Amino acid sequence: MKILLVYPEYPETFWSFKYALKFISKKASLPPLGLLTVAALLPKEWEKKLVDMTITALFDRDIKWADYIFISAMSIQKESVKKIITQCKRLGTKIVAGGPLFTSGYPEYPETFWSFKYALKFISKKASLPPLGLLTVAALLPEDWEKKLVDMTVTVLIDRDIKWADYVFISAMSIQKESVKKIIAQCKRLGAKIVAGGPLFTSGYEDFEDDVDYFILNEAEITLPLFLEDLERGHLKHIYTSDQWVDLKKTPIPLWKLADINKYATMCIQYSRGCPFNCDFCDVTLLFGHKMRLKTKDQILVELESLYLRGWRGGVFIVDDNFIGNKRELKCEVLPAIINWMEERKYPFSFTTQASINLSDDEELIQLMVQAGFGSVFVGIETPNEESLAECNKLQNKNRDLIACVKKIQRFGLIVNGGFIMGFDNDTPAIFERLIEFIQKKWNCQRHGRAIKRSSRHQTLPATC
Repeated sequence: MKILLVYPEYPETFWSFKYALKFISKKASLPPLGLLTVAALLPKEWEKKLVDMTITALFDRDIKWADYIFISAMSIQKESVKKIITQCKRLGTKIVAGGPLFTSGYPEYPETFWSFKYALKFISKKASLPPLGLLTVAALLPEDWEKKLVDMTVTVLIDRDIKWADYVFISAMSIQKESVKKIIAQCKRLGAKIVAGGPLFTSGYEDFEDDVDYFILNEAEITLPLFLEDLERGHLKHIYTSDQWVDLKKTPIPLWKLADINKYATMCIQYSRGCPFNCDFCDVTLLFGHKMRLKTKDQILVELESLYLRGWRGGVFIVDDNFIGNKRELKCEVLPAIINWMEERKYPFSFTTQASINLSDDEELIQLMVQAGFGSVFVGIETPNEESLAECNKLQNKNRDLIACVKKIQRFGLIVNGGFIMGFDNDTPAIFERLIEFIQKKWNCQRHGRAIKRSSRHQTLPATC
């Protein structure tokens, strides 16, 4: 038996040291330890060769020599792996693959800015946030049911996990669609029943209609009990949906015991659902409506206490799409209660959230947020182009000095994480320079505190313009 072990190329990054290595007359920084260990596990009488593509090229003659090609890689080598596979398939050679890229369900996130895949390594964490929706769904299920969580941003979904379960519950966002397809295929191969819900399925379940056994759409506090009642009677329907909005006072505390909280950079809770605005590119009002629905101050304190008692100390992201949708309740009830709770426990948490730019109109609210322990806020600036703001119905940002609004929030002590969008119909090629000027020159970070700018690829969501 002839085995060719192939280690793919790295793209040009800091860690490849492509140019630095020339100064010491070396081709690569490290040998492929994993593949060399695999080679030692193979039968001694087998012939073996190694092609480390960080050192040398992979030729057709190498592949033709082998009975099997063994490939091991990390995610950053993915593009090189694709080329190797194409080359092997062209020559009709069988491929055996393993290692982190292939090993690596809550469904996975693809590599984007928001996955923080490489940044998280610096703080020894696996993922940014736990899957709050699934943990809340777990708390809605009967207490006597056995439950396990597999968050694929933290660990791997293996066949024995699926075989253990009577039902596999999947929740996901649209960006996790490709990972969801793989999970469904794995479950179908093993004959496991699938129950699916969350934003991806609520806005586009039709894409999965033939593959998922049961859909629990919209807000689970309403539709999951309907599923459980029918399960008890033995007459399940394919789709459970509702046009009603739940009273958040009925929402339970997430079942934190299912998650290894030490694997995450930040914990998260939810205070409200809904948004009073109607931005065309956003599906928040489609999923949660315009009317702000709130938890009570006591609910929030109980949820914070549940994290505190589990030993969490650090960041807590309040995941509301617009935290300040009901300013009066925040100022009169919730923030004063959080301030007292934090003082009594010597400030164990630091908070971050999302809010609209009209936060800058309310100095009292900003001061209370800072006093409660908020350090930063994400604000959708979107664009300095007034025509584009009108086009996407981002009316709350129109007729404002956006730079002055940001600086005001900064002066009171909050870091502003600014979100921007390019590619509106009213944008011209000049938008690139205009946005750079807006961020670098006019958004005077050094004078008025820190400001962080973020951009990512947007996907048009169903039922949005």
